[in-house]
Amino acid sequence: MVRLRGVVTVVAVGVALAIATGCAGSVPSIALPSASGNPPVSVPPADEPVPGGSPVVGPSAAVSLPPVAEPSPSVSAVPPRPPSPRPTAVPTTWSEPEVVRSGECAGLSALIDAAGDRHVAAVCDGGIRYLASSARGAWTETPFIPPVNRVELDPILALDGDELWVAYSRLAPVDGGCGDDGLDDIGVYTRFRHLPSGTWSEPVQIGGRADRVQAFRVVDGVRHLTITTDNGAGPIYYETQAGPVVSQVMIPEAISTTLRVGDDGYARVAWTTGHALRYARIDGAHLSTITVAGTDRTYLQAPSLVLGPGDRAYLLWLQNTDGGGGCAGPESGPLDGVYVATDAGGRWTSTRLSARPSQGSLSLDAATGRLDAVVSNEGTMTRYSSRDGASWTSSRIPGTTAMGSPVVRVDPTTGRLGLFVIPWSDSSGIVASQGPEDARVSPPETDYHVGDRACARARQPALPVPNWRSPASPSPGMM
Repeated sequence: MVRLRGVVTVVAVGVALAIATGCAGSVPSIALPSASGNPPVSVPPADEPVPGGSPVVGPSAAVSLPPVAEPSPSVSAVPPRPPSPRPTAVPTTWSEPEVVRSGECAGLSALIDAAGDRHVAAVCDGGIRYLASSARGAWTETPFIPPVNRVELDPILALDGDELWVAYSRLAPVDGGCGDDGLDDIGVYTRFRHLPSGTWSEPVQIGGRADRVQAFRVVDGVRHLTITTDNGAGPIYYETQAGPVVSQVMIPEAISTTLRVGDDGYARVAWTTGHALRYARIDGAHLSTITVAGTDRTYLQAPSLVLGPGDRAYLLWLQNTDGGGGCAGPESGPLDGVYVATDAGGRWTSTRLSARPSQGSLSLDAATGRLDAVVSNEGTMTRYSSRDGASWTSSRIPGTTAMGSPVVRVDPTTGRLGLFVIPWSDSSGIVASQGPEDARVSPPETDYHVGDRACARARQPALPVPNWRSPASPSPGMM
């Protein structure tokens, strides 16, 4: 099926779970089915990671040094070396939660730039608010004012070098009927500003009318998105825009999507179809697709994707017996929970982090390869951490009771985690906290930061842009 936009179309190729106090444990890995047609493997119930402790390393014993002989009168004494400066104290616990903004908020997006400054966008008190803070500074707020009789939702932040971008959906209030939210999708808009002190550009529409944004990234000036179409009734597309040229490829059976751009310049998209989770590398109009997980016993929801060295993929998602949409849901099932999976070992394997299907976010520290997931376990945030994507430890994050919608990001200047959450109580706004400073090597030079992933690489020449517009046909196998 070809989707016409009335614009010249070409392809411009290119495209968080968290923390708390000291519990540690490991979770077994589970092999997942591939796209070979084999039936999905039933995953047995898994317990929460077993509580434990972290070793504490004490100071080294003092060493006695022999006295230094006085210099001979005929020899010039060497001036004593000035004492070394006292090392800066390293944070070992989570910071106290700070209120970023009060009021009723939803639709949270957050990131940390290469200078360690924090950026947040959310819908608060009926409109999109952009909030920013330096590592030690106060938060400032900029409201986005929509046109008359318009509503703006779904803000998503992205970084491209020293440019900070935001994409969001614009809607028009209408007389809603049964099952109608009373809003018609008008389209997707983007804006940007230069860091650290530039002003926001005027909004520019991307794509067609009746679109709504699901995921957003910008790399080397090319905007990459996934969008719903026809007021949510049409298929979901992967879309790029380079200059005035917009290109699209349909994502088959997609319901919810997540998007990253690899170091090779090609986009990776993961999406749920209801009872399956799929992953693809996009090359022109072609999707190289594999089924990562699938079962008829649960609904797979809310995927989150990050890429590691060599563009190895790490995925987080929920499995829930309750597909939503009703006033009363079924009892929890044996496969419910929060899962992670990776192909870093050459084949896809998965781990269940929690038996509760809760909101989660995934991040990767590019300097160390450390993965962190933050999950809202019955309203208290739990950090799951791993160095290989297979063995995980867990700890609860203090001060995060009765909070949801976690977003976890890595500060590339320190390796500390930044956590952004929305408390459940009314008008309680947005809360942020910073994690302990884990041991890490010095970060590499970075030239761009894509959402929750900082990557070191040389700038690559632009890939050729073929002329096409076509729905993509999935193919078995990976790349």
